[in-house]
Amino acid sequence: MGLFEGTAQPQAGVDGSPGKNPECPPLTLRVRRTWRESLRPRDIINKQKNIYLTLVAIGFAVLIILAFTEKYIPALVFRPILYSALALCGVGNTLLYIGIRCPKCNSIIGYAIVFSAGKADQCPRCRVTFDEELP
Repeated sequence: MGLFEGTAQPQAGVDGSPGKNPECPPLTLRVRRTWRESLRPRDIINKQKNIYLTLVAIGFAVLIILAFTEKYIPALVFRPILYSALALCGVGNTLLYIGIRCPKCNSIIGYAIVFSAGKADQCPRCRVTFDEELP
């Protein structure tokens, strides 16, 4: 798949006839890129990081709500919600650790990127800069 996909479609004129209007160009092409082609490595990593942190935050929020409503909820409802929230936090943390990979060398960079003291500028393994487009 290249950058130009699909076929050239004639653009309809004002009166509905294809391409007879001089104000409209006769042919238009759609430019379609995948999200990995059009983004910098930092954008790809931040998108993954935000998804995984959202999973952890939702699970943690449910746990906080359950802590305050424990005595008002029956045990048959409380336990499945509790275990689901714990599983959501666990899956989110696991994905934070092994799910974030370098776009170039595919090495696991997980917590080194998410919880670094400063802004991580490059992959610790292949040294690709995260702010430049991939070749």
